[in-house]
This record gives sequence, C-alpha cells and structure tokens, in this order.
Amino acid sequence: MRKFFLWTGAIALAVVLAAAAILLRTLVFAGQFTQIEPHFSGGCRTVTGITGGEDLDIDPVTGTVFISAYDRRAVLAGEPINGALYRLDLSDPEAEPIPLWRGEGNGDFRPHGISLYRGGDGKQRLFVINHPADGRQRVEVFDVVDNWLTHIESISDPLFVSPNDLTAVGWRAFYLGNDIMSENPAMKILETLVPLARSTVVYFDGEKASIAAAHLSFVNGTALSSDGLRFYATEMMGKNLRIYDRNPATGALTLADTVGLDSFLDNVTVDASDDLWIGAHPRLTDFLRHGVDQTFNAPAQLFRVTPVRNAPSRKEEVYLNAGEQISAVSVALRHNRQLVLGPVFDSKLLICDAP
Repeated sequence: MRKFFLWTGAIALAVVLAAAAILLRTLVFAGQFTQIEPHFSGGCRTVTGITGGEDLDIDPVTGTVFISAYDRRAVLAGEPINGALYRLDLSDPEAEPIPLWRGEGNGDFRPHGISLYRGGDGKQRLFVINHPADGRQRVEVFDVVDNWLTHIESISDPLFVSPNDLTAVGWRAFYLGNDIMSENPAMKILETLVPLARSTVVYFDGEKASIAAAHLSFVNGTALSSDGLRFYATEMMGKNLRIYDRNPATGALTLADTVGLDSFLDNVTVDASDDLWIGAHPRLTDFLRHGVDQTFNAPAQLFRVTPVRNAPSRKEEVYLNAGEQISAVSVALRHNRQLVLGPVFDSKLLICDAP
C-alpha cells in the first residue's frame, strides 16, 4: 500500500509539474513577462470620433485616409450594430473623420481589412472585408469618386473562411488572408494558441479564388510593394513577416524571406519608400483583457521593416507605449511626414510626426 501511495504521489507531482511547465511556456510565448519601455521620437495628436479604427489605407495623391471601423466590444456583447467606413484629410490638421458608409441593415456591415486600388487612369476602388451577422464572409467593392463611395458588388467564395485583411491588385482582383481555418470553437482556440500553421492566403483573380500560400500561423496583415513584385503577409501567432516574390501575370507567390519579430503582429502597410509599417501587440494577455475591459490598457507597438534583396531585412521598433496614449495599435500608415496609428478597440486615432 505504501508503494501505491508513493507511485500515486509521484505521478500526481509529475502531472502538476508538467501543467506548470506548459502554463509557464504559454505565458512566456504570450509575452506576459515582456518589459514595456515606452519610446517614440516624435509628437502626436489625437483624432476622436471613431471607435475601433482597425485598418487604414490612403490615396497618396490627395492625402485622404480611408478608415475601417466598428465597435468590436459591442459586437462581442451581441449588439446588432454596424461598423462604418470613414475618410480623413491629412492635409488639414483640423479635419474630422467623415462617415462614408454604414451598411443598409442592422448587423449587415462589420468591416475589417480594407485596400484601395488606384488604376492607371486614376480611377479608384475600395475593397473591404465584411463579417455580417449572417456569418457569410464577403468582400464589399466600392467605387471611389470625389472621395465618396458607391457600393458596386459583394464577392464571396468558399475559400473566404475567416478573412482578416486583403490587398487589391486589380479592378476586381485581390489577395485575402484567412487567419483561422477551424470552424469548431474549441479547435479555433487550439489552432490559435498551439499555434497550428493552417492559415492561408487566397488569390481572387477577378473570376475565381485559389490558394496562393498556405501553412501560415494566423495571417493578420497583407500588403504589396509599389512595383507589385513582392507580397507581404504578417503571421500574428507565428510572429513572422513573410516576404513573397509575386508573378503579376499569374498571381503566384514564392516565399523569398521570413523576418522574425518577437511580437504578435497585426496589419502591415507600405509607404512611398517601400518601407513596411507593422502594428503589433507585445503582450497577448493584455490585448485579450483589453478586448473585454476598456478600462484596462494594452501596450501599443510599431515596427518599421526595410526589405533588402539577398540580404537580411532591416527592422526597427519605432513606437512603444504601455497603452496610456493609445492601446492595442493594429495598423500604422505613413504619408510624407505624418504617421497615422489605428487601434483595434479605442475610440481615437493618433497622428504623429513620422521618424
């Protein structure tokens, strides 16, 4: 009997130690012990009137920023609300966000990633990921005329499983990143936290969709180089920036480089110099708590990455704040000497001096 209790105690101790090791590993991976030392070289001003301005794109000719926003906390609470698209004129420091589109029925428009396409003739289209309450994932397409929007069509496909961001490459063509592929709630958690490399990048060529890249860990942001020959995707749970060579004729992607960034990466944008700007969340635990408690701040982080062919890409942490100035920054967009930061949940944007 004594031997039985010894063995039982040993097994129980081993289970407890294994569970503690798994918990510690999870907390380390989630950034729970990451030190936050705020820094930024410029000044910032706050723009209010928008809640959850999670993604941005810009017309570089006019300096007009298009903003995708919705109140994610309200949606998580079950409220049948819509989000909205806005525009903001960066040339006017007194300008306020102007609403452009709010959908037509309650819960039918919950925008996520956006992408502005500008044709050679100067005409523009705005592509917007939509997560309507009916659960059918769609891409909404708008013509842009004089900075106002006209809804043209909705595009859906079985490969649009859980779209997070997209990048337009033609009048009706785009890349779309799926973050989670599982439909079962328990499997979604497992896929995210392990993490399982199941995410995909889908290419829609104007008529049909196909898988352009696979085996990624939570694709969160996508972008294209100014010459259209390189495609970028951020892996939130993989903590990587993926750089692909792109065939413009076929849309095919070939992995060229992987840049590790020790943070939970969100959206990526490309500026006029082809530098990449990536919003990030250094502490996933704080980010998740901030999502349900608006009184709790989550750190905001911003990286600049300069891709270099046949050499390591240059990377720099440009902005870090504990969350008092702005929490959980998901996107940053540089235009001339201005840097616009958008959050996942906060009811404001920051416009800062670009370094």
